[in-house]
Amino acid sequence: MQGNREYLEKFVQDNIPEIKVIPAESTYLAWIDCRQLTDKSDDFNQFLRDETGLYLAEGTKYRGNGNCFLRMNLATPRCNVEDGVERLRKGINKFTNRK
Repeated sequence: MQGNREYLEKFVQDNIPEIKVIPAESTYLAWIDCRQLTDKSDDFNQFLRDETGLYLAEGTKYRGNGNCFLRMNLATPRCNVEDGVERLRKGINKFTNRK
């Protein structure tokens, strides 16, 4: 899981500057800060599902400022993480370029 987290962090840093992965040390869930894109993570998450088939969890379920975050499960084979971040990149591109 640590390798998946490192992969996610590096991919986001290099390819998706609009979001940020929150540092964590002991969880299989990555928190992704989407504040630069939206403060409605539930709507954004649905957009990603509809446009790319990517299923993440919106932070709104956790109250507080969760409306600015998504969660990604990293307890999965690396190929799933690679597919997920590529879908995330494509979805963010579509989200920022929509009319």
